[in-house]
Amino acid sequence: MALVAPARGLLRSHPLPPAGELDFKKLVAGCAGLLPALDPLDIHTCALSDSGDLLLLSPRGAVDLLQPNGAQRRVFDFGGSALAPGDPAQLHARSGTLACALAGLLYLVDLGSGRLLDKMVLSTKEVHFLEDEEELQLLMPTGIYSYVPRGVEPGGRPEPPLSELVFQEACKYYQRRSLSSAPLTVEKLRKGGMFQAPIALAAILHRGLRPQHKPPHGLPGPHAKLLSALSLELQSYRSLEVLKACVVGAPEGEVDSYCEELVEQELARLLHSELDPDNLAYLNTIFRSFPRAAWKAVRASLQLRQGTDGLLVARATPDIWKKVLGGPAAREVEGGCNGALPLFELICGSLHRYKPTWLPRFVALTQQYAGTAWPYGSQDGPEGRVPLYKRALAVLTRRAGAAGDEDLEIDLLLCSARPKAVLQAVRLLVRLRHWPRVLEAARRFCPRSPLLNKEIFATLLAEVAQHRELDPHLGTLWELCPPDLAATDILAIVLQHLPSPVAGEPAPFAAAPGTPLTVGLLKPLLQRMAQCPRAQDELYADALQSPGIPPPTPPRERRAGVELAPRTATLGPDQGGTV
Repeated sequence: MALVAPARGLLRSHPLPPAGELDFKKLVAGCAGLLPALDPLDIHTCALSDSGDLLLLSPRGAVDLLQPNGAQRRVFDFGGSALAPGDPAQLHARSGTLACALAGLLYLVDLGSGRLLDKMVLSTKEVHFLEDEEELQLLMPTGIYSYVPRGVEPGGRPEPPLSELVFQEACKYYQRRSLSSAPLTVEKLRKGGMFQAPIALAAILHRGLRPQHKPPHGLPGPHAKLLSALSLELQSYRSLEVLKACVVGAPEGEVDSYCEELVEQELARLLHSELDPDNLAYLNTIFRSFPRAAWKAVRASLQLRQGTDGLLVARATPDIWKKVLGGPAAREVEGGCNGALPLFELICGSLHRYKPTWLPRFVALTQQYAGTAWPYGSQDGPEGRVPLYKRALAVLTRRAGAAGDEDLEIDLLLCSARPKAVLQAVRLLVRLRHWPRVLEAARRFCPRSPLLNKEIFATLLAEVAQHRELDPHLGTLWELCPPDLAATDILAIVLQHLPSPVAGEPAPFAAAPGTPLTVGLLKPLLQRMAQCPRAQDELYADALQSPGIPPPTPPRERRAGVELAPRTATLGPDQGGTV
């Protein structure tokens, strides 16, 4: 015998004597000393299950299960507001399922996991469960009713799950296109008789998913045409179902390979469908749950590989590139749509995790496809609001802490080829003292933009004025001098960025820290500027080479009807006049 209190658990346990000698009153009287110390039971309803367990429903809506061995566990909690004082409640447990009629609602709960299986609205609060081993029966004032699970028809034939999914998708589609605010349910769609397309599609999918049975003859013409058009899709669905079955039943060593194949098929399916918020959230779940399999699926779907010249090559259709670069979520804020990252950010995250050296090349590759798929400056394209290199930099920011992120950031800025980004990358390289890369970037981008050339040269000239680390590269640096820069401009930049003199020494003999800049270092640059004509000088070269400086004044003509007043001239001293 076991004595159990719901609030205290197991109190006492000892073996029982043979049935003939059992005196239950005496056993209870022996435990009378423990009862006053316990709190009174706070139970609204109790019932016995078919396995002999005791079910207790508290006024707060909590259902506890007490087993004969004294074990107690919480099965389900309907919440504090689920059971009002005076509301009738009935409990019934059969075949591992708990049925609870509570406040005009019928709850079906799995006793093993505590998961809510179903919830239905009853027409009355007065309900009594009948003892029946085959099905759940309810006695109400209006008669006896049997509970039929959702998806099962009264005759016992299960409804195809795929057909139900088709109707649910049709409900979403027609709800978006409807001007009415009334929600469209599957029952209305099935019984309305107005929407024949989802009904026909559900029937065709149901027949096509059973290859062992031949489809019945006599299908209407449009249905047969639709079946022939969907044959490839049906074949992919069948292979997907077979693959899922292999994943479930595969040994532990083969699960990874099956998961990779499954993720590859799912990614290919999503890339050929509309990336709405639901599909995008599902795609985020795939990348989060199977990161390595998702990375391999991306390489296979885009046919992404590295060429012999070091550049990335991809062989994907323009529609797939538009889904990778655009889509509804890419035009949202930088954080994504409802917490779900766009596909471009997901791919950049996989690249950063498994192949970081490919990330700048992938951004450069996507910029090429973006330029051909959308007009320049189009708001519909990926460059309309947030540039692709900034979206890739945001991925680096979210994955902070990885090694080599600073070099990746510089490479992303340079691969964008935008003047502001290139100038930012050059300044980062200057801060890191990577002088060969600084000069390489300057030689690459200075010929593309005169304004960028002037900014980069001014930045490097300021570094020359402050230290001697660039002295081995002065010859290359002087070649980058913009043609419209004057000697006075160069001297002004140098004087502005010279190191501050040591405090306490009188100027102009104060010594600057480190090795000072000498005129001899700037002499090749000044000589180069003196030998190369400036752009403004070439503009006025024809005027400067004319024989008469200034040109002679053309003769004036007397206009008819106008008398000229007498002129008095003032002669200079060289003309014999009086000053």
